[in-house]
Amino acid sequence: MWIFPSYEQVHHNTGAKNGGGCYIVGSGAIRASRVLVEGNTVSGYGGGLVLAAGHATFEDSRFERNTAASGNGGGVWMGSTSTALLSRTVISANVLSGASKGAGLYLELYADATLVNCEISGNEIYSGTAYGGGIFVSSHASLTANGTHISKNTLRSAGHGAGVYLAAGASFTMHVSDVYSNVIGGSGHGGGIGSASNSAMNTSLLITNSNISNNVLALGNGAGVFVNQYVTFTTKFTVIARNRIMGDGSGGGAYVSSLTRNEMYECDVKGNVLEGSGNGGGILMTSTVILTLNQSRISGNTIVGSGSGGGVYMYNNAALAMSNSEVSNNALSYGNGGGLYCASSVTVTISSGCKISENLGASLGGGVYMSTGVLANWQDVTLRYNRGSSLSRGGGVFVSNSTTLAFVYVRFYGNAVLKHGGGLFLSGSGVSASLNYCDWQRNSALMNGGGVYVSSDAALSLSGYSFGNNTAAGTTPAEGYDLYFASYAASTFSFSTGCASGEISNGAGILGCYGCTSTYPAIFEASACQVYTANETVNSQAQLEDALISDRTVALSSDISLTGSITVLGFQGLTGLVIDGFELYTLDGQGKHRGMYVGSAGTEVTLRGLTFANCGVKKASYGGSYGGALYVDVGAKVGLIDVTIRNSIAANGWGGGVFVGANSFLTVTRTHFSSNSVEDPDGAGVWGHGGGLYLSYGVTATVSMAYFQNNFGAGNGGGLYVSSNCSLVLRSLLW
Repeated sequence: MWIFPSYEQVHHNTGAKNGGGCYIVGSGAIRASRVLVEGNTVSGYGGGLVLAAGHATFEDSRFERNTAASGNGGGVWMGSTSTALLSRTVISANVLSGASKGAGLYLELYADATLVNCEISGNEIYSGTAYGGGIFVSSHASLTANGTHISKNTLRSAGHGAGVYLAAGASFTMHVSDVYSNVIGGSGHGGGIGSASNSAMNTSLLITNSNISNNVLALGNGAGVFVNQYVTFTTKFTVIARNRIMGDGSGGGAYVSSLTRNEMYECDVKGNVLEGSGNGGGILMTSTVILTLNQSRISGNTIVGSGSGGGVYMYNNAALAMSNSEVSNNALSYGNGGGLYCASSVTVTISSGCKISENLGASLGGGVYMSTGVLANWQDVTLRYNRGSSLSRGGGVFVSNSTTLAFVYVRFYGNAVLKHGGGLFLSGSGVSASLNYCDWQRNSALMNGGGVYVSSDAALSLSGYSFGNNTAAGTTPAEGYDLYFASYAASTFSFSTGCASGEISNGAGILGCYGCTSTYPAIFEASACQVYTANETVNSQAQLEDALISDRTVALSSDISLTGSITVLGFQGLTGLVIDGFELYTLDGQGKHRGMYVGSAGTEVTLRGLTFANCGVKKASYGGSYGGALYVDVGAKVGLIDVTIRNSIAANGWGGGVFVGANSFLTVTRTHFSSNSVEDPDGAGVWGHGGGLYLSYGVTATVSMAYFQNNFGAGNGGGLYVSSNCSLVLRSLLW
């Protein structure tokens, strides 16, 4: 063993060839402590030290301001059979004059170096296309860094890997270390760490409990990390932050190239910036890449110039699997996909409580953009508050061109857009969306489809869903503030309750849908599914609404003060529903709620022995200001037997007591219409018709033994108004 004396200084020597300060050859072992190798110059390689072979241990030593004029390894050059352990050692301010490799440390083929609590900083390559401003690791060489800082190394001109560069087949393991503030002054890849590719050699990059931050590229890709083809990249408990590309380039945090396998666990990719044009503010994934994100966060990344995928950009057969992770607060100035951009036959699997939130999009897809052959399998995902000052479509998600969605328990909350599809926008031929147990709440579109917008040729399947408090330009449900079909006839729509076999549900509320041919509920929850029974007795509004799910007799056992309109939607084909109040019980609208809405053509309902009292509607009510106590939608069939309808109002509308839509059917027997009105309480000068009963165009009605008293029509028909083309039979009436 050769032992350097402590405090040995090797400085300001000049070598005509290699090893300016010291050239060591042989298979022995060297141990050195507190050695200073400084200011040495060589025309070849190894400005400070050449370790051609054998094993060397350096502790508390320094290799500083050494120069290799035309070769590699400005500070230290290690040969192909050498190994080294460097502890508490500094390799700093070393220089390579030409287009060379490893200004600080160069590892030749099969060399093996371990750095413990070291500093590799301020090393520089002056000109040409250079590699590894701090460290260059050749093919089949191995580098391990523990507790080490690799910082402020520079490639003045073009090059790759300002901090560390890995040749094809190299291996780099980094633990509790930092790669920061390294700079490539010209065009290149990998401001912090760069790598090469070769199909015959697999490169390995493992990073744990470390930071890759504040690295800068003038032009190129991967300001933090550039992962080339055939690299296995694994990073755990690591931060990739505040890296920056000053000109055009992609992958502010990481650029992950094709044919690589990548995993991030408990990582943060945050605050990275593309100043020019480029894609993937946080991460860019190219063709056939596989990336797994688990318990990680992609946040606060920004594209200042033109580009897409503020958080992640993936295309051309890439595959992303994300679980327990978050894509949030990423931003675009121009382009698509504020949080995530997916295109060209990629697969996106997101699950286990992932969040895509508060991203700012610019054109399409505030949260996520998907187009052209994308397959998206999502389960238990939340999209919240994604938006953008110029975002036109798809506040939460934009989907187009032969993309397939399979969503289960996906929640859209508070997303916003300037035009269409506050929560979700489906566009184009071949788009297929299977949405199961999904939820849309408080999403907004300034034009159409606050919750979902469906353009021509898209296919939508809904099962077990919930819509609430979504807004659009249209304020009534028929104008589609929840769901909007641009062309229902040119789209494919299927619907199911989400209940298990043998169970049924009527849901709750009314879906605000433009273009739907049936009236659907706004909410379907699995907890509301129930086994069919022929008879039900109810004493509350909730029980009554739950009971209106199939052909059966529903008996009231008490008066009910309504908190909203009772809806009988009939979307599942009701033809024998009977609601019986036994001439004892009342549905009381408390002066502000319609009594009942009967929707969907073909629905058949009989109301017997009921009293509707103090009901009312205004223009903003579903269906407008029509039918204060009862609204019968187009094509439905309703029978009233021993019913009383009193003190109800359709403000500035039609049918203070009952409104019957076009081409519907009504049978009235022993029924009282009393003190109902279509007044103009706001003084708007709107004159309504049919204070007691309004029959629309083409209604078929039989009215027997009915009683009309003290009803008021501000326009025509104080008691009864009959439109054109109606078929009406009147028997034994009292006015």
